[in-house]
Amino acid sequence: MRAQCGTAGVPSVAVDLLAFFLALGAVARLTRLVNSDVLTQPFRDLVERRAGRASALDYLVGCPWCLSIWLAPPVMTAAYLAPHAWWFVIPAASLTASYLYALLAVNADPAHR
Repeated sequence: MRAQCGTAGVPSVAVDLLAFFLALGAVARLTRLVNSDVLTQPFRDLVERRAGRASALDYLVGCPWCLSIWLAPPVMTAAYLAPHAWWFVIPAASLTASYLYALLAVNADPAHR
């Protein structure tokens, strides 16, 4: 399903809605993975040790809003340029499924709260 956006005199941009939502989910999961997942705590500790606790890089890694603005452009570019390529769809769908499951688990199962 493709939606056309644009006005007269401006080139229209085709957006594949499925690719957009997969990219959105991928950015959300990647942001969470880097920003607060236990698996990446050693990476965050390394950034803090090397760059300093109050450094811009430490702040970037610790701030989900700040981090997502840097993760979104490459992911959204891939979604735009190759919305049906396996190398985009499989990782983006996996990351999106992981993020959606986490949302469901936290909200539906008291054991995960």
